[in-house]
Amino acid sequence: MNNRSAKRPNLNALYPNPLPVKVKALPPLFLHNPLSWIQYVAEYLFPEEVERIKCRAVIHKSAGVSIVKVLAGKDQDTLWSMGFFGKGTLSRSDPSWFTRTSRRLNLEGSDQLPLTSEEITQVRRQERKKFKEERAKAEQQELENQKKLEKGEAIENVAEPVAPIRPSDIVKVDIESMKTGMRSEDADIVDDEGKLIQQEFMQLMPVEAFFLSSALGVLDVYDSEGNLLEGRKLLEALANNDLEGFLNNYVVYHHFRSKGWCVRSGVKFGTDYLLYKRGPPFTHAEFAVMVVPTSQDEEQNKKNCAEWWLASSIGRVVGGVKKTLVYSYVEIPPLSSEFELKLFLKASKVTDIVYRRWLPMRSRD
Repeated sequence: MNNRSAKRPNLNALYPNPLPVKVKALPPLFLHNPLSWIQYVAEYLFPEEVERIKCRAVIHKSAGVSIVKVLAGKDQDTLWSMGFFGKGTLSRSDPSWFTRTSRRLNLEGSDQLPLTSEEITQVRRQERKKFKEERAKAEQQELENQKKLEKGEAIENVAEPVAPIRPSDIVKVDIESMKTGMRSEDADIVDDEGKLIQQEFMQLMPVEAFFLSSALGVLDVYDSEGNLLEGRKLLEALANNDLEGFLNNYVVYHHFRSKGWCVRSGVKFGTDYLLYKRGPPFTHAEFAVMVVPTSQDEEQNKKNCAEWWLASSIGRVVGGVKKTLVYSYVEIPPLSSEFELKLFLKASKVTDIVYRRWLPMRSRD
């Protein structure tokens, strides 16, 4: 491949479904057409069965912590493209280590693989760099022409006004630089036939696994011995001996997912969750969420609230990355031996409060 044009993918076509569930839309309703009313009411009252795309995950225990792994490549693609669940252990977000490494080693067939999110970021940086160089040249030329005019000197080969240059105007981005060839440490990841051995798996947050399994019914979770986990057994396997804390986090996660937000881990900003409008490929996260458990015990509530210095630190970090901090105060009912998710969620309560730093210059009377 010589100087291939790196075209950005159509994100709307790549990620059409917000969840790994396919639901048929209701037919259009025309007020002046009685037949459309009949068809609309019929499909509303007797909808078709929802198509659920089944995936498989395995729970492994490591140092007393449950790690939920999705090993099959097809399941990884499904969970990422339909809701942006999980994270590749060797990637920034979606599991793209195999594609990136195949292209870096220039293995057979790597030219046909689509650009990954990391490579798209690299392409955009190259475009921005080229854009700034072209803009600087245009500004320098314009400045020199202006000086000549002030001195009364003639300008040779007066060019037309330079149109604004955008990064998307830069065609032909050389992605050959992504190929570095085989290194000595790469011998263990390529088999005798020259094929790359997959080293990456997708890891799900425990709340993600429980949401996909219990709320949507699209994920089958097995233990290390191959036993299918459901209901209370799955809950206890994911809770890591902190059932109440897990349920507090899950209620908030379910709360925002049910409102259409894409919920991701916020650990890199010191928060519990990040909220995206559509998903990481489209926009940056708009909100960062802190989960605060509440109860009838006032002393316990004081312990659950963060110290003022910690709250101020998190507020500065979140504000520095241009996000809005949200405190989600969650109250759950007492746990019973017979756990029913729908009844539990119905009895739970979540109150969201937006936190903003107090700035004297903006808060003056």
